[in-house]
Amino acid sequence: MSGNVMGTYGRYIIGALVFVFAQLLLILQLLRQNAKERSIRRDLLESEARLREAQSIAQCGSWLWDITKDRMHWSDEMYRILGLVPQSVAAEGRLIHPDDDQYYPIKMREISEIRRPYMAEHRIVRPNGEERFVLESADLKYDSHQKPISMIGTMLDVTERRQAEEILRESEERFRTMANGVPIMMWIAGVDKLCTDFNLGWLEFTGRSIEQELGNGWADGVHPDDLQRCMKTYIEAFDARRPFTMDYRLRRYDRQYHWISDAGAPRFLAGGALAGYIGCCLDIHDRKAGELARLELLRRLMGAQEAERRRIARELHDGIGQEIALLSIQMQRASVSNSPKSDPRNVEIRQLKDKLAAIGVNVSRMSHQLHSSELEFLGLTVAITKLCREFSEEYPIEITCDCSKIPAPLNNDIALTFLRIVQECLHNVAKHSAAKSVQVEVIGTNDELSLTVHDDGAGFDPQESRATAGLGLISMRERMHIIGGEFVIESSPRAGTTIRARLPVAAVIATNSNGRRIVRSTDDTAR
Repeated sequence: MSGNVMGTYGRYIIGALVFVFAQLLLILQLLRQNAKERSIRRDLLESEARLREAQSIAQCGSWLWDITKDRMHWSDEMYRILGLVPQSVAAEGRLIHPDDDQYYPIKMREISEIRRPYMAEHRIVRPNGEERFVLESADLKYDSHQKPISMIGTMLDVTERRQAEEILRESEERFRTMANGVPIMMWIAGVDKLCTDFNLGWLEFTGRSIEQELGNGWADGVHPDDLQRCMKTYIEAFDARRPFTMDYRLRRYDRQYHWISDAGAPRFLAGGALAGYIGCCLDIHDRKAGELARLELLRRLMGAQEAERRRIARELHDGIGQEIALLSIQMQRASVSNSPKSDPRNVEIRQLKDKLAAIGVNVSRMSHQLHSSELEFLGLTVAITKLCREFSEEYPIEITCDCSKIPAPLNNDIALTFLRIVQECLHNVAKHSAAKSVQVEVIGTNDELSLTVHDDGAGFDPQESRATAGLGLISMRERMHIIGGEFVIESSPRAGTTIRARLPVAAVIATNSNGRRIVRSTDDTAR
């Protein structure tokens, strides 16, 4: 019997131990569950804190409307946007501006009917009377029966952005008012090189609408002879991000072409990125006509000067030169027939004959300088090479000459201009520079004909000498201007002088059917 009792108690003890162990497992499970819940709550709190911080930084609040319970919940940033202390009042109403409140029910009907999120910008009025602009967006949530159960949305404070837009809009209006009020033509281009705006002055000049001018429409009014150069200059300047200035002909409202001067400059954003270009144009037709008339007068004067040079050269060579040669022969005959060589009078006659021969050589040289027969019959390369050789024979100055790829045949006016510039440069070197060496270089390329004359002499200050420039420098500059070239002087005291002249291929003088020359200046380029 005692064994039965012990067996019974044993089962009770084992059952109790199993029950205790089960209770222990349950407690451990509850502890783990509590720890997990605490971790989830902690992560949730951290997530909510990060969300509040992000909303505060972005000035974007969120709200939730439980439609089934008709309850509204606002985030802390939503309260601040509305000008309220977080959780200070119940979330009910949005303080919408009275003038905008009428549109709110319409938006609510739209979102429920088309079942699509909405976004709208409106004003709110804070309790202190301050008006703010907000951007609100929302979306409806539905149950399994497609019945709306809640609406969730965000509210972004865009007041500063709206104020900046208003300031920008006001600035643009001021700029447009100013641009339309000034007596010049203006244009604006975007980063794609296409024009985006023109002021009233441009539209009145062309007589076209702004829609016709936008993009590349303005190019329809550019003279066909100027259009290619115009686009080339504009595109090259745009790609290099540099300002440009050029003249071209633009068709006016009366269908007549007028010369205008166009100056463009790049526009940059605050960060340095290119925003486009802006340009101003002036009608310079009268000034251009006067300039062309002046160039024509200069051309005629230069032509008359060259004709007079040729006449004097012929007189020197065929007249005075021949007379000197004949007189020299007569003196030689007189010295032979009258007395022996030892006679003092015969010696004097021979000395006079030698001096007369030297005068003849000088007269011949003057005749050649006035009119180069080599240039006329053999071309620019031979003429410049001979000129440099004669210079080296006459002066103790080392000279190097390089003439290459000069096109042949070359227009006589162009060849004569380059020869005269070399002559004047060498004359100035011999007279003023005290140089030991000089280099002359005339190079032809597919794009231009260039001339460079460099000496290692005393040099001078071009700015100081501009006001007192001699006729030589003025003549060289005017000669290049007449044929449409460029002329540059580079010099400084004790550093030598470099004269550069270049003639683009596009500036070659053309001749019409009447034989009259037409000068195309290198300035005649355009956007």
